[in-house]
Amino acid sequence: MRDLTKYLSGLLVAVEGIEGSGKTTFSKRLVEEINRRFGKAGVKAVYTYEPTDGFYGRKVKEILRGARKPAFTAEPLLLFVLDRAEHVEKVIKPHLEDGYVVVVDRYVHSNLAYQMAEGFDINFILFLNKDFPKPHVVFYLDCDVEVALSRVYPRYFFSRREVFDRRDFLELVRHTYFFIFNRRIFVEYECVTLNSSSENVDELVSKAVARLKMYLDPIIRARKRRT
Repeated sequence: MRDLTKYLSGLLVAVEGIEGSGKTTFSKRLVEEINRRFGKAGVKAVYTYEPTDGFYGRKVKEILRGARKPAFTAEPLLLFVLDRAEHVEKVIKPHLEDGYVVVVDRYVHSNLAYQMAEGFDINFILFLNKDFPKPHVVFYLDCDVEVALSRVYPRYFFSRREVFDRRDFLELVRHTYFFIFNRRIFVEYECVTLNSSSENVDELVSKAVARLKMYLDPIIRARKRRT
């Protein structure tokens, strides 16, 4: 086990996956379970997400909803980074310093997977994100694209062409996630892949908590020694 005493100030956990993989439900339930299981030992968990509801996050969402077109090709990527800078400064960093387990629903790896799938160079994306804290653990909810689309994009909202276009893009994003995680890019400790196509959220959360226990137990013991 790695020395975790330098992270007594908190643990950063990122949750990643394509649309429809169940990230938000999983993230919120994970926070609830961490607080239930470890709260008496002084562990506190908090849920947060990207893009945020801040100024830059709202600009990102306008583009994602199709409310407006990007002014230039890299605008969404840069807006994500600006939103993240604000998010880290106002939410993530203060909670980590207060000793929280911060569970963030989408983080740097979303930038990597989606923008690489759109043709951006990985080194450029990493350069833009180089000053942000690395997550200690990343949970990737792997989901079959057909299953994901059936959850979030009812077929009658889309033409046949739009459905095929989205399917092809999400397949590419999914494979890009595998590329990133197999190489342990931008993570402190490990990337854990969970199958959200076939397993329910209770099973997924149970596995995630068991994994996090490896990191939380020594942190709890170290904190007790310091008090």
